[in-house]
Amino acid sequence: MTLRLAPRALVVVTAAALLALPAGAPPTAAQQPTAQTVAGMRTLYDVRCAPDGTCLGVGSTLESRGAVVVLRANGQHGPVRQLFGTGALNAITCPPSGNCIAVGAG
Repeated sequence: MTLRLAPRALVVVTAAALLALPAGAPPTAAQQPTAQTVAGMRTLYDVRCAPDGTCLGVGSTLESRGAVVVLRANGQHGPVRQLFGTGALNAITCPPSGNCIAVGAG
């Protein structure tokens, strides 16, 4: 699953909420996804999630450095971890082994 999001925005929505909508029906206020900022991130470019709902997001910081952040389905996130020597991390993949690989610009 790849999410391309607006600068500094994280949208949290469950698959069940999306699937519960009849085709063509507008969502109610309770079904609307909520956007949240991730302090320290300028842009989130890619997200990968584990079965337990914990996700890793990659992107760039306000200082234009590549960064990784842990995101959770409950909307909470961990600290933004800058990766010095990178300008942005654009994509991430996490094979079943559990070791994720991110790529971007340096």
